[in-house]
Amino acid sequence: MIGRIAGRATFVAAGVAMALLLAGCSSSTEPEGSAPIRASAPRQIAIVGDPVVERSGSFDLPIVYLSVTAPDSTLHVRWWPTRLLIETDRGYRQDVLLIPDSCLEPQEIGLRFPFTFEWFQCDGIGLVSRTVLTAETIDQIEQLVSGRLSSQQILQARPGAVYHFRVPLGREAVAEAMRRLDGLADTEDVFHGTAAPLCVLTGDRACPPWSLSKRLNYSFGAASRGTLPVSRGGWIRATYTEASGARKVTQLDF
Repeated sequence: MIGRIAGRATFVAAGVAMALLLAGCSSSTEPEGSAPIRASAPRQIAIVGDPVVERSGSFDLPIVYLSVTAPDSTLHVRWWPTRLLIETDRGYRQDVLLIPDSCLEPQEIGLRFPFTFEWFQCDGIGLVSRTVLTAETIDQIEQLVSGRLSSQQILQARPGAVYHFRVPLGREAVAEAMRRLDGLADTEDVFHGTAAPLCVLTGDRACPPWSLSKRLNYSFGAASRGTLPVSRGGWIRATYTEASGARKVTQLDF
């Protein structure tokens, strides 16, 4: 019974601390919209060709790049990820989510492609704060938006800072995270992270294929969280299961 009471007290205290971040909510014991934000569910499609597994060209960077190419912009327009099964020779096996390289929001009618859309990060948002946030406040905001801080920049010309967060993927999820950031007492602005390809930035070249991708670290040593354990001379295998149930496999040998 004592343990249950203590756990409840800890939960209420955390709720109070989070509530104090929100404008006009200092008398509340729990912030509005504090439930975890849920990402969009992955969708499987008929991909173009096989999945791609590429090793970084630098041996100092133990990274593999995973990607698939979609036949059209459906996943990008709807802000949907897709699932890829990853296995290694050391018995590692896990589904990973591939994210559209850009998520699209329709622009005003009358423009020609690619300017018919705004090109955003599918899981990236920014916050302009009137004050420099403490580490404790950043931790509370990460909990509020179900995300993590990816970068920050202290403003030099005036008080404040710009913070970038990775949040759950999806149009509704990103909109909800932005709504919660907008409710913070010191918020000056909230914005989408941009992910415009060169065809949008320059307007003088073809746009890339409709790709979804993921970057993962690998290790020849002991397995660790977020790292693919692989042997020297071993392999990493990617299996994509299409909506029809058909499977496409690619293996990268080391």
